[in-house]
Amino acid sequence: ERMGGNAELLLRTLRAFATTTGQIADQVTHFIDAGNLASAQREMHAFKGLAATVGLNALSKLAADAELALRKQA
Repeated sequence: ERMGGNAELLLRTLRAFATTTGQIADQVTHFIDAGNLASAQREMHAFKGLAATVGLNALSKLAADAELALRKQA
């Protein structure tokens, strides 16, 4: 079970994830557009961890793939 079975904590975490996701997407786009791939990679790393924390393992895997691609380009 996620969050030790604490449904309230999970709900708060999911709400924070939903809010943060848009911000991370904007940041990654900004960093890529500016040619700052190292910073984009760090943002994807953070997103990967957040997705895993809330149990979105497939999304976390996609973020890991994006992080690796950015690392190879940086």
